[in-house]
Amino acid sequence: MTCEDVETHLSPVALLSWAPAHSVSFGCVDGRSTEGGVGTWGGDMGEFISALNVYEQMASLQLSQADVTHMLRKYLSASTRQRFTTCMSSTALKQLVGRQIPNTGSVADMEAAIKSPLEDHVAAIWLKITDPNYIGNDHVRFMLERPEDYSVRKQLVEQVIHSFFDILWNQFDPLREKLRVQVLDGERTENAVASVTVPDFCLKQAGLVPLIPARGQTASVAIFNPDAVQVLRKELALFFSRMVTPVVRADEMAKRLAVLTSGQATLSKKAMFDHIPVYSARISQ
Repeated sequence: MTCEDVETHLSPVALLSWAPAHSVSFGCVDGRSTEGGVGTWGGDMGEFISALNVYEQMASLQLSQADVTHMLRKYLSASTRQRFTTCMSSTALKQLVGRQIPNTGSVADMEAAIKSPLEDHVAAIWLKITDPNYIGNDHVRFMLERPEDYSVRKQLVEQVIHSFFDILWNQFDPLREKLRVQVLDGERTENAVASVTVPDFCLKQAGLVPLIPARGQTASVAIFNPDAVQVLRKELALFFSRMVTPVVRADEMAKRLAVLTSGQATLSKKAMFDHIPVYSARISQ
């Protein structure tokens, strides 16, 4: 895929949809989604795991399952973002809840099935959702399989996953409506990876980010939004500097989080997209 092909995929800019940077949810860097969105490695869940990991190091503590659930609930309550997203491949999802999905099930059917599994299946599924063989989020799976390389505590990754699904599967929990499992259907067919940024006016003055579909009619481009995700990371650093005990310094956490996520992104990009070209694209005014 050439630079011109990527430009065509992102055009026409005038027809792109835009959303407030402080309310948009982050899906995964993956070329299978046909809906407009913004992407980061592992979606909102991947970012939250990395933030918690940095927080543990700065606060010199090791969070329990109860601590992680408490912090996730507090973050969801405080966040201005409409959703907190993780992604899951349709293959992994069908392995978990296949009996609930019609033979001709749509992506919406699959999302509904993982959001509300049959009650008598929940306990069995809960045991599987941290098994790398059933993880449909590649970036998070790599964290579980290679925790030393990703500089994360494996148990912390498992705790975040369990906290997420404990909230999602509680029909009476009001926070469950903020959680989303984005289903990525089909096989990978990415033609390129594009790191897409916008002019300062769009993000800093207007506070808007473009919602770009990864999969179009003629091509599939895995899209990462580095300037938009910086907004999210600053919010996470502020959260851990104000809303938890003990607090940590926001500026120091933001720096450490930037270093950690940059290294993690390099590893995931190589593992997932080493065979396709990577481009940087800047949307012009």
